[in-house]
Amino acid sequence: KFVMNKKNKLVDEFSYDPVTAISESNAPKEIAIIFKDIKKTMGIPIVTSIWRGLADMDDSLLNVWNLTKPIFNNGEPEFIYNKLFEHISLPSPPKITSDTLERMGINNKELKNIKNIVSVYNRSNTMNLIALSALVNVNFSYISSSKNYKTSSINYQLPALLERHEINNNTWKIVKNINAYGTTNGFRAHVATLWRHLSYWPKFLDFVDLQFRPMRDNGQIEQALETVLNYVLINKIILKEDTKSHHQLNKLTVSTITNYVHSKHQVVRMVTLGNILQKWLFKK
Repeated sequence: KFVMNKKNKLVDEFSYDPVTAISESNAPKEIAIIFKDIKKTMGIPIVTSIWRGLADMDDSLLNVWNLTKPIFNNGEPEFIYNKLFEHISLPSPPKITSDTLERMGINNKELKNIKNIVSVYNRSNTMNLIALSALVNVNFSYISSSKNYKTSSINYQLPALLERHEINNNTWKIVKNINAYGTTNGFRAHVATLWRHLSYWPKFLDFVDLQFRPMRDNGQIEQALETVLNYVLINKIILKEDTKSHHQLNKLTVSTITNYVHSKHQVVRMVTLGNILQKWLFKK
């Protein structure tokens, strides 16, 4: 397990493996009920890896969700998400041409699926980053927020998330290559679920790798990671904290969530790369 190191510094790797974390389809009934509530509350058709990872940590999923759900219910994570990239300018490769898509064998339906997958993960990952970061800031003792915003949802019908055994080795190498962007562990890093969900289109992921490479080499991606993390830390949700109450979360859960939101190489990485990808795909 990767948790806090001996000097109590943030670590760069997930403390769970998103590939082997419990899946929605295999979740026991009591966990499936929580997953369903997460999707309904966040307005998304999938459960991303942080919640699936917590499901394997005793009763952490239920405890953390009970603390976090009120933050999502007041709509502030969505509000901040919608404003975030109005204030942050992300780098972007040149526009993808229709000829390029045709050479990759991607038709309009497949392109729509790709765009939908990216949009769903960006909504989920960014809102998770914002809400869980607020929870960490009050030491997991959420009380209330005075603000209230309207909420929305996106209910795209996405293709099924492929399990590792359903992805051939050549495609998995491509997935691992693109997953290495923004990590300190490179090819050995745990695979973020977005890239696995896009494994239906290995030629597209190969092209993403090619187009992202210059931004990695000139430092634009690393700078974007720092910018996104700093923005979220500065423009955070302000919650009222009850200093007399103490959470009952175990150390692994606390370190997992803290590292997840405050290391630029975990969910910040996927928020940044995912939104670069979205900006690129929707470029006029």
